Amino acid sequence: MSRKTRVTKKNFKVFCEGDTEYHYIDEMRRQKKLSIALKLVNMKGGGYSNFLEQIKIDGTANCLAKFIIIDGDRAIADEGERKNLRELLEYCILQNRSGRIPHFLVINYPDFEYIACLHTPIYKGQNAVIAKKRKLFCY
Repeated sequence: MSRKTRVTKKNFKVFCEGDTEYHYIDEMRRQKKLSIALKLVNMKGGGYSNFLEQIKIDGTANCLAKFIIIDGDRAIADEGERKNLRELLEYCILQNRSGRIPHFLVINYPDFEYIACLHTPIYKGQNAVIAKKRKLFCY
C-alpha cells in the first residue's frame, strides 16, 4: 500500500505598508477566491529600511513570488527615505537576478488610498484622505 502524496500549497506573498493596502488586497482575494498569503508589514514610522528588514527575514518556503506594496510619498519628502527606497529597489533587483523568487515592487504615488479611490465609480476627485474617511473605496 502506497502513502498518499503530500501536496504543498504554493502561494504568493503580498507585503503591505498599512491597513488600507491590506484590506484592499484581502477583499480582492476573497472576491476572486485567490490563494494569497497576505503579510501585513506596518512600518509604524520606521520607514523603508524597516520594511526592507521585514522582507529579508521572511521565509520563502512554498512561495512563488513576493509583491511589495508601498507608498512613494515618504521618498519625495525626505532624502534619507529616498536612499532607503533605493536600497529596497536594489534588493528586489538582486533577488530577481538570482532567479529564485521574483520580487515585485509596487510604489504608489502619492499613496495607495488614491489608487483605491480610482477603482470605485463613486469617487469624483475628492481628497483621498477624505474619501478614506467616508469609505468611498472597497473594503
